[in-house]
Amino acid sequence: MTNQLTSLPTWAIPSLIILAILYFLYIIWPYPQIRLYYFKRHFFRAILKVTSINDTSNTGAAGQTWDQLNQLSWEELKLDFKTLMEKHGRFKNKYKNASTLFEECLYYLDTKGSENLAFMTDLTVSNNTRAKIINLIRLARNENPFLGLPSKEANLLTIINQSLIDKNVELGRSSLIQLSQEIEQMVVSMEGQERRNIVSYIVSIVGVILTIIFGLISLRSLF
Repeated sequence: MTNQLTSLPTWAIPSLIILAILYFLYIIWPYPQIRLYYFKRHFFRAILKVTSINDTSNTGAAGQTWDQLNQLSWEELKLDFKTLMEKHGRFKNKYKNASTLFEECLYYLDTKGSENLAFMTDLTVSNNTRAKIINLIRLARNENPFLGLPSKEANLLTIINQSLIDKNVELGRSSLIQLSQEIEQMVVSMEGQERRNIVSYIVSIVGVILTIIFGLISLRSLF
């Protein structure tokens, strides 16, 4: 065995090591996507299960209105979302609230179809599932219309909204000034980040080119 290894060209062993590393990266590359898929699957199943239980056609929901059942589903799914995020903390930055997952479930249903959603969740998708998801999104937005915004901007908009309700002009004006300052800082930060991204992109391209050149030089020296 040792003789066989020593008889190989000097470039063969490094090449085999590189191929092994590339194969390993190829194997583990989809793993984060797989975890994300099963994370979504858990919550999509919760959506279908909860909305099917809280349905006017269900005998257990007799005597309750459609709006009451939607509200009940929303309250239950908020708890499900909280529990799910405690188990999958790695997705906290991506999914800060349940509304985002409602929207993704709706998008999946609209683009992939009910059959694919049923296959993904291993549950039955009823004819009114789409309407139920839309109502859940509406309830989430009504409860907090600024869910998708950063906390500072969301708080300022909440204050502005309340000042309009209370007809508090001074509070609304001062909050608007603060919000404009936050937006201005955000724009400056985004422009700076864009410039840094361009520089990083150029540096990475140069790095790849140099790596290829030095690799070719190294291979040439081996022959």
